[in-house]
Amino acid sequence: MVKIIIVPVDGIDEFLMLEKTVISEVNLKSIEPMLFIKLYELLNEIHKTGSFPIWGVPSGEKSSEANKWSRISQNDVLFFAKQNRLIGLGRVRTKFQSQNIAQILWPELTNSSNRQYLLTLESYNKIEEVNYASVDTICRKGKFELDTFHIIDNQYSLELLREFGLDKVESEPTSTSQGFGLTAIEKKVVEMHAVRLAIDHLLSLGYSEIEDVGEKESFDILAKSSDKHLSVEVKGSTGSAKSVILTNNEVNFQIEAYPMNGLFIVSNIELIRGEQISAQGGDIKFISPWLIDENELKPISFEYRV
Repeated sequence: MVKIIIVPVDGIDEFLMLEKTVISEVNLKSIEPMLFIKLYELLNEIHKTGSFPIWGVPSGEKSSEANKWSRISQNDVLFFAKQNRLIGLGRVRTKFQSQNIAQILWPELTNSSNRQYLLTLESYNKIEEVNYASVDTICRKGKFELDTFHIIDNQYSLELLREFGLDKVESEPTSTSQGFGLTAIEKKVVEMHAVRLAIDHLLSLGYSEIEDVGEKESFDILAKSSDKHLSVEVKGSTGSAKSVILTNNEVNFQIEAYPMNGLFIVSNIELIRGEQISAQGGDIKFISPWLIDENELKPISFEYRV
């Protein structure tokens, strides 16, 4: 389900950010020297015009705001609010983490908290013609607070998306685990989409060297930073992914790799079936370090000697 993120801009700092880097957008070339090569290439591929809106989130008390940021996924919708009115919106394209870029973008912020948790948007759309009575009713029923940064994903968030024509067609019902009911091509598309999101997420966490090793290793991604080497297993699903399928080799490797390991799950991926099959969206869950509880392993096949 597409999530709604409420972003209040009542404060001086927040409204300055809205005007400077969301409404006016940021040119990719202006921040290129501060980006890892792979992150630059990713942003260049996603934002083909070379400029895009950027919003920044501080860590918050006990990382409360950063934890909310980590739950945000591609295609979620940011609603900017001022004086308890929605004034603009934009769809999330990607996110990454960088203290240096935040300082370059907003050196004049009076709040000492660095806005290092960054989001790029497809575009910014000012909200002008809207049925405020209907919006107010939805917000009241859903108990949406427009003066705090928070994430909403319930029946009322879908109603709000519909009010602005942003609701997307729900995908067909699928299994709660990954892979079942899909063709081989569809499974590959889902898998590749999950790996792309995993790379994007790991870049945002500061891993500067990331390699897709799924074709030659018993895990999918090797991520390196200045002080860590992380072996990450990636799983993608068009369903809720309440469970994932692991091979014997994958289990054995991750038990040995702990604690320098991780499990990256992308659930509720939407498959688009047309002339070419593609995938978009999905809800992200990242577990690291990943300690496998062998009591949670359930055999789903048996060897039968004949």
